[in-house]
Amino acid sequence: MSARTWVLRLLLAAVFVALRLKFNREYEDAPWEALVAGTAKLPFGHRVLVPWLVRPFVEAGVSIRAAFATTEWFAAVAALAGMEAALRCFIDERFARVGAFAFAAVLALVFLLPFRWPLFYPWDTPAIACIAWGVALAHGRRHGPLVMLAVLGAANRESAVLLPFITLALLAGSEHRREAIRSASLQLAGVVLVRLAISVLIPVDEGGAVDLRIAGMWRIDHNLQWLADPLHALPILGAFSLLPLLWFVVRADIPVALRRLEWVIIPSLAGLMVVANLYEPRAWGEPLTLLFLGVAVGGIRWAQGAEPVGAAESGLERWTSAAVLLAALLAGLIWRLL
Repeated sequence: MSARTWVLRLLLAAVFVALRLKFNREYEDAPWEALVAGTAKLPFGHRVLVPWLVRPFVEAGVSIRAAFATTEWFAAVAALAGMEAALRCFIDERFARVGAFAFAAVLALVFLLPFRWPLFYPWDTPAIACIAWGVALAHGRRHGPLVMLAVLGAANRESAVLLPFITLALLAGSEHRREAIRSASLQLAGVVLVRLAISVLIPVDEGGAVDLRIAGMWRIDHNLQWLADPLHALPILGAFSLLPLLWFVVRADIPVALRRLEWVIIPSLAGLMVVANLYEPRAWGEPLTLLFLGVAVGGIRWAQGAEPVGAAESGLERWTSAAVLLAALLAGLIWRLL
């Protein structure tokens, strides 16, 4: 990789961080000081990786803002590098480099648009970097680093639990299924043990952000009610860079291994409808990262006139994708009826 590419990546990450700190704010119920001190309420108080990393520097006199800006810059660089590494698994290096830079625009829409909660949390961008690198490592069957990434990611945010399922999805159709199952099992065990250790060693009070009810109704009902307004639906689709729609537009051109990420994307989107706010796009970064990867690869293959790969998908894989979608729809219907 050329020095010019690295300089551009470092500069782009710095610009992104500057914009985040200018247009995002700390959450009054989880102030930065509480995050670093380890006294923030759930779930914020159990996302410990970055607060632990910056705590020695803050205690030495570095401002929390400067410390978080530094970790955010490293995370943004890692996210762009991880996206390029993931894209290189499926497309030419030059296109992968351009696609990774384009991913910065997706991050800007997710984090910088002034929705109801334009908040700065220090774990959001590292979680996106974790998912991007997880795809690259899983596709390359680098299971040792992948298990370590899962353990490290679990200390950052709960979404690290997606990594073992990403591994299974990417390698399910290959002769490496058994090693994928072993790797995924180790990753899942690592994530569970880390999250369990954090919950035992760091007892913090439960906060309102973990409630499944908001404004007197279930959070999923609140999200669906908010989404029913076209003046809300179109902006949030724009904040998501049209990725959920574009996935289906280019689906026939997405390689089958990447297409199987639907097994991860659909349940994670459905789960976030239950536990997260739809009008808080930053909370949806991990599935959007997977969507971007598939859309970028499929879009480039389509632009190059490559043959569609739909026929390469086995009947079992088609039925599994359909079953995952049906299960998500049925779960939503049952939830609405309860």
